[in-house]
Amino acid sequence: MTLRAPEVSIVTTSPAGDGSAGQSSESSTGTDLKLITGFNTIDAYRQNRCLVIRPTIGMLARHNEINDVRADISEVVKQYPSRVYILDMEMVNFISSTFLGALTDLNKKFKAASAPFRICNLRPEIQKVFTASKFDRLM
Repeated sequence: MTLRAPEVSIVTTSPAGDGSAGQSSESSTGTDLKLITGFNTIDAYRQNRCLVIRPTIGMLARHNEINDVRADISEVVKQYPSRVYILDMEMVNFISSTFLGALTDLNKKFKAASAPFRICNLRPEIQKVFTASKFDRLM
């Protein structure tokens, strides 16, 4: 499977949460874009039938950070079920093999739920890791 950016608008502003996970606020743009706030390691946006999840940690290498990202993703997916899930990797500049394993687990969950899972905005150096590990074929 080729990894490509889906046709979805991404808001570049950071959410200003008050510490409680999973609060949704309406966008003032007039579109069906909703910002989900309150998570420590991700930003999340809901647009139409898509849930866009963006890790906010640049280096996903340490087990505790990866587990925190995985927990936040699992929680936002649980609270906001969607028809399509998009992982926006724009802010990530390094990943470890442990994170690839976490993505494999997420992919299995989404496939079991018949929900498409897409990854977009990979930096060239991360795209090389995906290609070299043949991970792009698993997705």
